[in-house]
Amino acid sequence: MKQRILLGLVLTLPGCVAVDGSDEGVINDGSGDAFGEVSSVGETTFAPPDPDSGTTGLPPGSTSDPDETTDPGATTEASTGSSDGGTTTDDPTGDEPLSVCDPQPEDAPYWLALDWNEDEPFLEETIELDLECSVESVGSVDGIVSILLDCGNQVHVLDHADLGPIDLAVGDAVTLRAHDSQPWWRQTHVSLLRDGVVIVAGMSAESLPAGDAGPYSPAGTFFDPLGVAVVQGVCKPEPLPEEDPGCMFLCMPPCTQDERQALQFTSSGQEAVVYDSGLGSVDGLALSVDAARTHVEVLCSDTPGGWYQFLAVRTL
Repeated sequence: MKQRILLGLVLTLPGCVAVDGSDEGVINDGSGDAFGEVSSVGETTFAPPDPDSGTTGLPPGSTSDPDETTDPGATTEASTGSSDGGTTTDDPTGDEPLSVCDPQPEDAPYWLALDWNEDEPFLEETIELDLECSVESVGSVDGIVSILLDCGNQVHVLDHADLGPIDLAVGDAVTLRAHDSQPWWRQTHVSLLRDGVVIVAGMSAESLPAGDAGPYSPAGTFFDPLGVAVVQGVCKPEPLPEEDPGCMFLCMPPCTQDERQALQFTSSGQEAVVYDSGLGSVDGLALSVDAARTHVEVLCSDTPGGWYQFLAVRTL
């Protein structure tokens, strides 16, 4: 709800862009936004949260203790286990479980930004990129990996959450694909390939790509050869959030009732199912699904019907 109020305030200011627009030639994570000038290498800024995830939009290194982060390359029961559609295991601590559905949510790092600049958060037009590039540098600081790409007459900086040592080296020839749009909330899709093999892939949007490309979504083949599909019916709806009993002014009712889903990833004949807020791996790719959910009930306007946010990184 904070996101919706913020957008409403911004759009009332003189000179603000239309809701379907932003700056030129760049992309960031779907929960954040893009800009018109390429950011300097190593200068990583924080994006605003996605429309309904409840996340802060901070880089992974700013929100969790690295010593407490689950190894994203390890296939665990939480990342590939099955669910009976909503029952949960007993919590030995006696605390209320985070979800009505097992596996319980994990700390799933997510950050994906292309030429990110927090001072230019809106798009003026949909941005589509399909460029042949060379890797100029690769570095990691505070849980964020930054990749500097020389794409002929363009330079781009791709930042993503550190899910482990990336299988990428200076001088590698790569293909950068991106589709960034803003029908209202920011929707971002990015893929980086080397010799036709996915090195980095991720998105933040209200639905997965499907069918033909449109102004607000790429074609369903965008992530090829990585297959990504929604697995529905694995969880029961979460209880509707309670209203804040201590609120005395401008009290807003709960906005949505959510149902956790899962994403099925396929690559080179291998398959992994990763639940909302879960970690996994497939075919050398570390997987982090920060969000995979649908809204079974929407109680406010300017809210997407669901939200999907994942990151896949090929690690050494």
